[in-house]
Amino acid sequence: MTSYTEWEDFFPYILNEVPGCPVDVVEEFIKKFAIRLCEKALIIRKKASDIYIATDEETYSLNFTENLYRPLGIVYAKYDGGTMMYPMNEQLQDDQDQTWRVATTSTRPTYYWLTIDNKLHVHPKPTADIDSDPIVVECWVAPVRSATKIDDFVFDNYAETIAYGALSELQLMQQQSWNDIKLAEMNSRKWRQGLRNARAESLRGKDGTQRTEVYPKSFEVFGQ
Repeated sequence: MTSYTEWEDFFPYILNEVPGCPVDVVEEFIKKFAIRLCEKALIIRKKASDIYIATDEETYSLNFTENLYRPLGIVYAKYDGGTMMYPMNEQLQDDQDQTWRVATTSTRPTYYWLTIDNKLHVHPKPTADIDSDPIVVECWVAPVRSATKIDDFVFDNYAETIAYGALSELQLMQQQSWNDIKLAEMNSRKWRQGLRNARAESLRGKDGTQRTEVYPKSFEVFGQ
């Protein structure tokens, strides 16, 4: 069972560096950089609730425990019995064949993609219910804006990196007693280095094994 860390548990890494800064402001920046780390380094994977195919239904919500997370991309989708599904690129299919979207199947849909509103779209369109073999989907995820906590794994491995990110912007706040441009620049460099390290671990895994998944756009665009 997953255990969680509250945002306030990050405070000891930050509050002494920004004396006088309201704790609610500090919390918002902690959350901001925790989300950014998840988006840019793909450090958290979660399985969504099982999905059961229904007649004529092509799009399904991806739901996660306690509604703390939103999907960034799909690591894999497969049927519980073991049959794999395959990712599909809508644009490439449209370029090759304009009629593919009308295809249907009376058995299991074979392909999938993540829609712009973060739902699982299956193809071809199912024409029958499948009650005994649900789809299992694992996703890269990031906290939703309303999240009040995050996996202990993130705190245990990346608390300092998230703190550096939060400080890099908190210390840039103008006309505040904790403003310190030099420290902000230093913390910004530490944040970027921590982000690079986290991305490297995501690409290769803790054991150094090269991964071959199709990564979402948030990972491809590095930025800060």
